[in-house]
Amino acid sequence: MKKNNTRRGFTLIELLVVVLIIGILAAVALPQYKVAVVKSRTKAILPILSAIQRAQEVYYLNNGEYVKNIQALDIQMPAECTATPTTTPNTNWACGNDFHVVTNTYGAVTANYCPGYNNDVYSCNDHRDFSIRWAFDHCTQENCGKEASKGYPKERLCKVRNNSVLGTKICNSFVFN
Repeated sequence: MKKNNTRRGFTLIELLVVVLIIGILAAVALPQYKVAVVKSRTKAILPILSAIQRAQEVYYLNNGEYVKNIQALDIQMPAECTATPTTTPNTNWACGNDFHVVTNTYGAVTANYCPGYNNDVYSCNDHRDFSIRWAFDHCTQENCGKEASKGYPKERLCKVRNNSVLGTKICNSFVFN
């Protein structure tokens, strides 16, 4: 006589194994997902920096100096970027929830990645993971001061701050032309 061995569900062990496999996959994928999200947000800020840098160069060619305030340039900042108060001659913009964009008196444009600190430039400087900096063709020792000797002029660079692992991954992933 044949026994009827029909199963009507999963055993507890089978369910635990499936949950364990899903947990392992999530643990492996989540850090890479976070890096991919930050990298995509970073790629979105690059055209903004490029537009500011080009407008600064045009202004420099016409006036012999860089502007201290982005608002004097002929560019439209994206809607997600809002001006933030500052006591320095620099112009500061909070762009989204992640980036703080700064221009300074000698024309450099920097985007600092520091989520949660966009409305406070000084706190952002202390907590940033990485900075992306656009330098300029006309930057010399006279108009850029000590920055010209640090290798900033005539290049685009990404600098890791505060020994950030995320910043290292992001900066290593970019190749600037």
